[in-house]
Amino acid sequence: SFQCPQCHRVFGRIEHLRRHTNSHGEARSFRCAACNKGFNRLDTLQRHELIHQKDPGVSKLKGARACKECASSKVRCNGTMPCERCSSKNVDCVYPSAASPAQAFDSPSSAVSDYASTPGASENVSSSALESAAFPRQLGQSLPYIGHTSSYPEQHATNVVESWNYNAHPEMAPQTTGFVPGPLPPYAQDWLPHDAGAQQIALSPFEGSYSGTEGSFDIPYGSPFPRDRHASLDQLSRRPRLVPSLRSKTAVVDSESPMSQFTFASHREEPTYSQTNPRGSFHRSFTPATSYLSRRRRFNFPLSGDVLPTFQDDSYINFNMLSEQTYSDIYSSFTTVCTGLTAYQPPYGSSCFPSRKILNALVKLYLDRFHPVMPILHHPTLDLNASHWILGLAIVTIGSHMSDFEQSEEYALCFDEFLRRAISALDPHESIDRITLCQAKLLACINQIYSGEESRQESAYNEFLTDLISFCQLEWKMSETGFSTFAPEGQEAEFWKRWVQLESCRRTGYAIWMLDTMWAYQFQVQPRLTLEDGKMPLPCQEVLWETRGALQWHHIFQFSPSNLTLLSSMQSLQTDKLLQNTMGEFSRIVLLHGFYRQCWELEGAEIQSQPRPQQMSMYTFWRDSTMESLELLEWGATSMVKAASGMEHPTLLHLHLARIVLCSPFQSICDLAYGMTKEDSSMNSAQMTALRKAIRKWITEDASKARLATLHAGALLRHLHAFHTNSFYEPSAVLLATLTLWTFGSFSVTARSAGPSSQRRYSDTQIRPMSIAIDQPLDPELARTFVSNGGEMQPTLRGVGSICGVGAPERVLLEGSKLVSEIGRWGSGRKVTRILNNL
Repeated sequence: SFQCPQCHRVFGRIEHLRRHTNSHGEARSFRCAACNKGFNRLDTLQRHELIHQKDPGVSKLKGARACKECASSKVRCNGTMPCERCSSKNVDCVYPSAASPAQAFDSPSSAVSDYASTPGASENVSSSALESAAFPRQLGQSLPYIGHTSSYPEQHATNVVESWNYNAHPEMAPQTTGFVPGPLPPYAQDWLPHDAGAQQIALSPFEGSYSGTEGSFDIPYGSPFPRDRHASLDQLSRRPRLVPSLRSKTAVVDSESPMSQFTFASHREEPTYSQTNPRGSFHRSFTPATSYLSRRRRFNFPLSGDVLPTFQDDSYINFNMLSEQTYSDIYSSFTTVCTGLTAYQPPYGSSCFPSRKILNALVKLYLDRFHPVMPILHHPTLDLNASHWILGLAIVTIGSHMSDFEQSEEYALCFDEFLRRAISALDPHESIDRITLCQAKLLACINQIYSGEESRQESAYNEFLTDLISFCQLEWKMSETGFSTFAPEGQEAEFWKRWVQLESCRRTGYAIWMLDTMWAYQFQVQPRLTLEDGKMPLPCQEVLWETRGALQWHHIFQFSPSNLTLLSSMQSLQTDKLLQNTMGEFSRIVLLHGFYRQCWELEGAEIQSQPRPQQMSMYTFWRDSTMESLELLEWGATSMVKAASGMEHPTLLHLHLARIVLCSPFQSICDLAYGMTKEDSSMNSAQMTALRKAIRKWITEDASKARLATLHAGALLRHLHAFHTNSFYEPSAVLLATLTLWTFGSFSVTARSAGPSSQRRYSDTQIRPMSIAIDQPLDPELARTFVSNGGEMQPTLRGVGSICGVGAPERVLLEGSKLVSEIGRWGSGRKVTRILNNL
């Protein structure tokens, strides 16, 4: 025990005594006027002073529960109705029922009343299951927020797999295609059609709606959604948002972006962004009880002998990439930062650490399962014993997430925390290769961000991302210069070594850039990099990257064309419909994320422009052009699938996901689910009504885009059923696809067959099919028919039947949950499973 020398209070741990000793010092500058207790921070003092207030109106007795808003913020609630805090913040004050915490949500009647007030609500009970009263459930939040929404133009529908092109009303298409005036990004100027400059297109200046091809929703004045008549549904549905507590203040945090002036009308006077902290924030859960690691008091590696039998393959047991010296360095760091009296808390429960054989097996798991989807390391020349040991530890940690033995979760949690502490404890004066250190931090960032724990997400963002962005702004940009294709005879090995360094830098930089974009639509983090940063050549094709010798590399390299930059590749694909045939799969996935980033930047330019009526918006034109570009990418991916005898690669997953993101208001869909389950306590009835109206209008007025998104959502689930790789981004993709199908089946106003049940797939009186299995390989003509004129066709899923049938949305959620439980090795997978089960 440890005793305070001044007040003789006894503590069980030395760090508690140190913290207590500070309370006797004079360093604390904020003191309570009532009890003279000192504090280091003003906000802590203000919370403390609340305990001295004697409010005669307090109705909350001892043991009574606080309101949901105060409980989620972990502050004292005075118990009035409404409480003082909710009154000052002008938010709904809702108290949980006394029955149980699991029932601490609004009553079903309130959900019914919310829906009943929605104009144009469907009378069909089966088509509005989402809007019924059966939502006293809980949902964790992992996707971004959408505020104001508006409909797509039906006539600019859609392109789908293979050549599923369709224009619903070609006679209504504008004769000239232009773009709205305004501050377009520099790269966008070069992508305009030659006849686009003749007439500028704009949207209607009439308040609340568009004219001609653009429809919108009338958002009531005073609504927390922005009254911006220039923004269409697809524009506003993909903007990275802040956490819900800040939604009422701003829609965008980056004051330097084209979207920075887009703020909610009712809160324009409030500050929206701090230049001292130029980033967004991870979306926080609203239920503290859902945290897993917060309930863990001690980390503790399981006994190492329990794991080895699970590696039945001799290639894992005999794999030997970590030497005794490297293992000793890793173990020495473990004893320093994880055991005994350490500055990192809590200390591990024991000094038990996995054996070298286990660490080597986890390294092989990384190389077999993770490296193919994130090929930033050069496997042929990778030497973990010559590199700093921190890279080996990062690889081992990733491998623990890819494992499937019984105690893999415990290993992953312990390795995650060990890696975080080890990187923080590195000597800043120690000589470590910059690329090696950056790769280790990138892997650590992935570990923590996809752990499913918001505290770890924030930790990764605070501790690692700044260094990663710094790497992109220095080393990555220096890799822009080319490399000679000629190596003098006898110097091939030296040239190969230099090329590997250059290509590793490019791949690491583009991996950071891609993840920066990915985190924007998955976790609502404001991107730190821009599309303009993509001026470096894209990563080379895999056959060149995987060569195992200098001579083989030189032979392939001297006949390989120069790699295009990201911007050049996008421009070539958008304007000329040309794709470099030597582009590797990793580069194609990066290219897809370039389209996401282009979407956010072009929509910001359109929002600020002054519209003209009866014209097609810039964003709508860009979206249709992008659909054609995605088809070209899919044709290339399909040809590779045929060459591989039907084996699909991860690029197809990203192609399906791109159609969902670009064709559906996925953020609105997620927000509706969060609000209905009261997971997002900031959502009020007016916001819920606006979201329901927006999604229903998307389903009805842009039905072809809705069917296209549904088609690819089913295809994405089919792909992951058969070809999942346990990648870190797969659970979020399943969540997105499942919620898209869930919403389509619940909100669809498609006429349902009233005839007797039948196993027929085609009607006796119609040429058009009656149903379409969206999770099965489809004939291109059938897919085109469904997208263009499939209002009466029933989309079906295996294990669900028609997704528009009675009870089908719940079965869709169940199927999604089953799939995630099979493929989700990461903590984010556990979170998605919890979300779908509780919805």
